[in-house]
Amino acid sequence: MRRLSLIFAVCMLCFAAQAQPRDVSIHDFRVMSDKDTTTCRLTGVVSMIRNYQHGNLYLKDDTGEVLIYGIINRSGLRDFMPLDVTVGDTLTVVGRRTVYDNRTVEMKDARFVSRRCGPDHGVIIEDGIVPDTIPLFKGEDPHAAFSVWVNSKLRYPEDARNKGIEGTVLVNFTINEDGRLASMQILESPCQSLGMEALRVLAKSPKWTPGTINGKPVKVRYTFPIVFSISN
Repeated sequence: MRRLSLIFAVCMLCFAAQAQPRDVSIHDFRVMSDKDTTTCRLTGVVSMIRNYQHGNLYLKDDTGEVLIYGIINRSGLRDFMPLDVTVGDTLTVVGRRTVYDNRTVEMKDARFVSRRCGPDHGVIIEDGIVPDTIPLFKGEDPHAAFSVWVNSKLRYPEDARNKGIEGTVLVNFTINEDGRLASMQILESPCQSLGMEALRVLAKSPKWTPGTINGKPVKVRYTFPIVFSISN
């Protein structure tokens, strides 16, 4: 009986060792065999972001560059924007090597581990502090211009319409130094579906003109009301 327990313990230790992700360079990850299913941990600098909603980006280290096709956050969701990642940040992700269309080596649906802000990540101007120039939407004051754009993109959720639910969704987001929206969150909402529709529209926002301090683009937090009215 003791011998069986010992064998079981050894097997569990071996399984645990195999389950641990292996630290590899990007070059070593790229040249792995297509049949290798090892879970790998990559660390690199974000060199390009192709999709801010799902987290399609390129990671680069001293040995090469690789496509990360989708980031899974700590809650297991494919929701990249709240992570507030910017080009130049250092990311650590975990996943397996895949090949798309027999050509593109990638890590699909990588699990987010950690982020270290890069030197150009920038500062966030807190609420109540006014930058030298405020962010603009299409060159105009966002109170009016962004409202017009948002209202043109809204689709009233059927469940809310059927229940006669109206009201204001109050959202908060950050306008990054490159004019993209990030770190979007719902502060208040009459119901879940209205809040999710508001986030869907925000994710499609064109670039803004970022705010500045001393001539340098900075991140600015912005709180914005989105009004849902069935009669509109």
